Amino acid sequence: MASESMKNVYRALAVLASVLVGLFLFVRFISPYLTPFIIAAVLAFLMDPVVNFLERKGRMPRGLAVFLVLALVVLFLSFFVVIGIAQIQTELSKLRTNLPGYLSRLTQDIQGLFDDITRTFSTLPGPVSDFIAENTKHLASRATEVLNSAVDFLAKIPSWITVFLVSILATYFISKDKTRVTSFLFEFLPEKQRMSVRRVEYQIMGAVVRLIRAQLLLMAITGLLTIVGLSILRVSYAWLIGILIGLLDVLPMIGAATLLLPWGIYSIFTGHVAFGLALLVLLGIQMLIRQIAEAKIVGKSIGVHPLATLLSIYVGYRVFGFGGFILGPVIAVALKAIIAEAIIPTLTHGR
Repeated sequence: MASESMKNVYRALAVLASVLVGLFLFVRFISPYLTPFIIAAVLAFLMDPVVNFLERKGRMPRGLAVFLVLALVVLFLSFFVVIGIAQIQTELSKLRTNLPGYLSRLTQDIQGLFDDITRTFSTLPGPVSDFIAENTKHLASRATEVLNSAVDFLAKIPSWITVFLVSILATYFISKDKTRVTSFLFEFLPEKQRMSVRRVEYQIMGAVVRLIRAQLLLMAITGLLTIVGLSILRVSYAWLIGILIGLLDVLPMIGAATLLLPWGIYSIFTGHVAFGLALLVLLGIQMLIRQIAEAKIVGKSIGVHPLATLLSIYVGYRVFGFGGFILGPVIAVALKAIIAEAIIPTLTHGR
């Protein structure tokens, strides 16, 4: 009996190790090439209840039902994008008019700041002056890296448009031929494992949908806090900056800080101390609310304990970079489902 129990444990560990290796290889090496199709699979899963309703109750051909639902999704997204673009365009027009004056004032402020630093350095002991100079260079280097990241971010927009178009087309075909696609894939599995795999699939896909919804909610919270905070401070272009920071919140570790931190420090050094401190307080409030909300909202959405969610986010970031903020919780859900459907039955088999 003991020998049989140990065999079950070894078998379960082998299954778990295989799953972990398979997930790592898929996410690291395969998923970047399948991004539009992964998005399409999630979107098709999200649309499926409405498509099924139209197909059964509305007696529509499935292809027509998919087309109508997909068209509504695209129109819905386009509506909000157009509203956002209209507001951004208004503020960009104002910014373009005022930009020469801003740049002139910025140049004068930076020149004055460097003059002050030079005068300060001349009165400091040598080691202290060298330390400050070295850290100033490091800060400038980091600022350049952030600027380059922003440029890369903008440069990827055309490729994102391609991903969007391919995702829409793939969503149509996946949803329209859902039965044929799933039947084809399940043919490769032993019959006794198909129900377990199907349950795992539904758990993972459902969690991915809820995770995306949670991430969008966090981005909305950050963007709204920024818009409200900057509006209270009577900052021009509050909507433009708020939407930009909301989008940057996809990168939680540097999202809002990318703009608010250097802006606050710059304002303090150029004599606008109260305004600069207010920006830093706003950043602190954002970071605090986001850290509290992230583990709670994401954990509740995917059905994983907040501590496990926090661990999955951190490990995901360390292994996969910024994409790990999304992939970490998804993998946690996948492991939870696989353990429930494969590992536990293996351990209890024969008892």
